[in-house]
Amino acid sequence: MGKFQIVNRMKGRTMAESGDFLVIDLREKELYDLYHLNNAISMPDATIDEIERLNKRDAQWLLYCERGNLSFRLASKMVKNGYRVYAIGEPIV
Repeated sequence: MGKFQIVNRMKGRTMAESGDFLVIDLREKELYDLYHLNNAISMPDATIDEIERLNKRDAQWLLYCERGNLSFRLASKMVKNGYRVYAIGEPIV
C-alpha cells in the first residue's frame, strides 16, 4: 500500500473545484457552514466505517479538518483499505 499525499490549501482548493475528487470536510458543522471548500461534504469526525458505507473506493478523495490530525488519521486508514487519498495540511479559512 502507498501513502496518502499532503497538499497545501491552494492546491486543495484547486482539486476541490475540479470536480474530480470526493471532498470531505471533517470539521464540526459550524466551521463547515462558515468556511468550506466547493463541492465539500460535511462529515464531522468521519470514521473508516462511514467512508466504507459510501461505497466509493474507486474515487479520489480529498480530506481536511481543522488542524490535520483527523484528516491524516483517516487518510492513513483509507490508504490501508485501498483508497486514493489526499489531505490538506493546513487550515481552511
